[in-house]
Amino acid sequence: MQTQLGWIDPNLKLESEPLISKGYEAILQRRFDCVLCAHQLPDAGAQDLLRMLAEQGDPHPPVVVFGHDDDLELASALLSAGAQDYLARRDLSGSRLQRAIAFARAREVLRAELAVAPASVSNESTLGDREPLTELLNRRGLERTVARVLQGARVSRRSAAAVLVDFKNLRQLNQNFGLYVGDQLLLVIADVLRDLVGDQGEIAVIDGEYFVVVLPETTVDQASRVARRLQEELANVAIPLPAGTAQPQTTVKVARIPDKVETVHDLMDAVQLAEPDAFEEADIVAHQRVQGGLVAIDRLTSVLDSDDQLEVVQQVVMDLNQKEPFIYELFVRGRDELHDPGKLFAAARELDLETDLDLKCLELCLAQAPSFPPRSGLCFNVLPSTILGIDPHELAAACKRQAPNHLIIFDVSIRRITGNPSPLFRVLARLDKLGIPTSLDHVDISKSSMRAITLKKPRIVKTNPKMIIGIADDPVKRQDLQRLLAKVKSVGSELVALGLENDADMRAVVKLGVRFGQGFLLGRPDLVSRLGS
Repeated sequence: MQTQLGWIDPNLKLESEPLISKGYEAILQRRFDCVLCAHQLPDAGAQDLLRMLAEQGDPHPPVVVFGHDDDLELASALLSAGAQDYLARRDLSGSRLQRAIAFARAREVLRAELAVAPASVSNESTLGDREPLTELLNRRGLERTVARVLQGARVSRRSAAAVLVDFKNLRQLNQNFGLYVGDQLLLVIADVLRDLVGDQGEIAVIDGEYFVVVLPETTVDQASRVARRLQEELANVAIPLPAGTAQPQTTVKVARIPDKVETVHDLMDAVQLAEPDAFEEADIVAHQRVQGGLVAIDRLTSVLDSDDQLEVVQQVVMDLNQKEPFIYELFVRGRDELHDPGKLFAAARELDLETDLDLKCLELCLAQAPSFPPRSGLCFNVLPSTILGIDPHELAAACKRQAPNHLIIFDVSIRRITGNPSPLFRVLARLDKLGIPTSLDHVDISKSSMRAITLKKPRIVKTNPKMIIGIADDPVKRQDLQRLLAKVKSVGSELVALGLENDADMRAVVKLGVRFGQGFLLGRPDLVSRLGS
């Protein structure tokens, strides 16, 4: 067994105790990375150890239990009691042992990183509606959402729709590779859904393996386009294993939310009656329909080929104490139906031109650097795919060459980070060493945000505007911001409050200790060409 542990980590050392009571005493006295426990020892069983550890509270090491043979009922009971995994004795000398311990340790590290909320932050109205792992809506939260959506549909006389994602092989993955793998895939799928749905709907997870997306004022045809994009994104989801990768097997269904829906059970029945994958192909080969017009390939190509089709806009980030600019954020807008940056990039993404457009925007923003005071900070929105696709030395050299007298900051939206963020963060760390620091945008107190702050330690963290709008009258939002601010300070970053639109919210933010802010109250987005006036 010591040899097997050496394959995981040469520094791991094995200690053994013949009794549960002796092992429990050792756990209390010393720090262990993992506990491997027989199902039954002379004085007690593994369930007794799990109960004592639960009563003792955190922190305590993850526990992997082994028995004589595969016993699904026993494994289920042990996992429910808090074990990380269950192995048959024959697996103690093979790669299954290595995976179980490696995943148990990794899952415990992740749990410790994410467990940053003080108990005082608990709030029945927020946490009671959320599933703890993904922080998506739970059954109770979904019922409230459906009731609200149906009420809105009756008033507006517009239909609503739902998309169901069935994670079909979750239990098999948990059984074969341990709970850590299943949890990681659930988190990745949740992030894919958040990125795709954005503010257009609400997302819930039911029974640990069904994701439900509720889309207000949406037709089945519109929901089908969302489902098609979702199906394409999920096809690329995978997490690395010691040997190979683990991928989710998912089925996607779409249905109209009928008036008779009153409970989550009714909703699940309505969606599950739909045929799997029976939604129309989204017409994304030639064009993508966006609000305000039809964006064709030749239209977007002309945007990329001509500088006068795009406008560079700036919005200041203010030092709330000194009442002076802290940094300037620059982004690009199109003309006519492409005026909204979100629509502009959505069209480019559907036509597989997103990286081309992103590089064009970066080039145009860099060209505007002389319009700003020397040595000021200029923050540019850059996509993760662009950062991963271009050599960091080339990116840094281009920034230094075009803006030698300014601090260039790459602004990365956390909503665009999907899958394993480690490769992206490694490139961002290299850019940081080359003089291009990172700003993480649209951050909140979700587990993915907190983990990203821990792993990346960005120079600047920008909040999701939803955290700030109305904060003066919302004690829960103030608690959330206080928690995020503590996390940001712990890694040496600066927090910027986005969404400041009135004096009351700004006073509340300043009172909590936030020094920097951005929003309509401090300055609306304006063309760089009008900066002097």
